[in-house]
Amino acid sequence: MPTTAKKQKQKYLLDARLQAGYANRDEAAGIIPFAPQTIGRHERGESQISPDDAILYATIYRREDILYRYCSECLIGQATGKCVKDRSLPQATIRLMRLLRLVAKDSVEALENLAYDEVIDDSKWSLFEKTVIELKNLNETISDYLLCAAKIHKIAG
Repeated sequence: MPTTAKKQKQKYLLDARLQAGYANRDEAAGIIPFAPQTIGRHERGESQISPDDAILYATIYRREDILYRYCSECLIGQATGKCVKDRSLPQATIRLMRLLRLVAKDSVEALENLAYDEVIDDSKWSLFEKTVIELKNLNETISDYLLCAAKIHKIAG
């Protein structure tokens, strides 16, 4: 059974369709192997999309950002902390630079300390938890930046 994105409005699918030049769902259905009604249900979040559907939409609409958005909404993505937020390029860049400067150095040192003897005992547990949280925040920020880059690439490409 395929894992599907949770049910919610998929505004990004509507935006992607319109930006790809398909003014209505009938036009898109001429290219995408779904009935216009199915495309509408996907866009409104009334029908969940599968990973294959997300790849199909991303390919046909030439919008890589669909994949980042899908992964942040699917059950596996949510369980593993995948999250993306729409940010402007300056906002995403500043956030990424700040986290790289502040978090990366501390995390590298913490990882070295944790890995040195290959044991995470009670004295190291809080350092381990803090490092994991910092790395998750860094991962989220990188995903935000990649989403921003995917949107810009489509505009420029």
